[in-house]
Amino acid sequence: QPTLDVLQKARLNIENHLKDSNSNNMPPGSAQSHHRRRHHRTNNQD
Repeated sequence: QPTLDVLQKARLNIENHLKDSNSNNMPPGSAQSHHRRRHHRTNNQD
C-alpha cells in the first residue's frame, strides 16, 4: 500500500524535524520542567 509508505515517511520526517528543532532551540525537557514547576506552585497555592 503506497499510502501507508507515504504516511510512515511523513511521520519520520516530522519526528526528525521535531528532534532537530528541539536540540537547536533549547535543551530537551527544559520547557517541560519549567511548566511542571509552575503547575506545582499553582497546586501549592491552592
